[in-house]
Amino acid sequence: MYKDGKFGLYEVLPPGAPRSFKVICRMKWGGRSMILRHFTHTYTLNRTWVQYLDGFDHWPVATWIGLDTLYWLSRSKTSDLTIEFQKKHLPPEFLRIVYEKFKIGNSSTNYQLLSAQLNYARSTVNVTDCLFGLIGSAFSSYDMDNNRVPGLGCPLTYGGAWWYNGACAQCNPTGNLYHNPGGNRTWVNDEVFWEPFDWTPIRVSMWLNN
Repeated sequence: MYKDGKFGLYEVLPPGAPRSFKVICRMKWGGRSMILRHFTHTYTLNRTWVQYLDGFDHWPVATWIGLDTLYWLSRSKTSDLTIEFQKKHLPPEFLRIVYEKFKIGNSSTNYQLLSAQLNYARSTVNVTDCLFGLIGSAFSSYDMDNNRVPGLGCPLTYGGAWWYNGACAQCNPTGNLYHNPGGNRTWVNDEVFWEPFDWTPIRVSMWLNN
């Protein structure tokens, strides 16, 4: 399943958790717990609430850790969230956004985003602080829209699941990986984007540093 030898499937028991969870980890650089991996435009992350709750794994093209697992991992200690985009470029170019003190709520809050502090110095690219405006927002999918402003339909519009507020969001890492020949954005609502990028990545990865 993990043929490159860099990743492995580990069983972890966060402090206070009622059960153990299986997590894809890369044990290099202090350890990384994979949250999201999206590696092909032919595979959509527009999944149901139950699938985002439980997680799904179609390694290596796509994986999502599961909201309950993510809650317990972020609850157990202060964690850094890294979001990495691979730009359509030769040689490959990887751009990283680092958030410190990432934490989400439990199921009673619909996994509300509680804390995420962008560290510009540790990030490799200057981006909009998308998560700042989403603090306090619940997670939403197309069949479970928890936006505090009803009727916007952000998950349906953006073609994925994420934390959305009254203006949806300035980022969409779970959208579709549409690929223009030059890598530029198509400017459709359901593509992967993160402002102010004017291009669409060919791969998205997210992880917690252990």
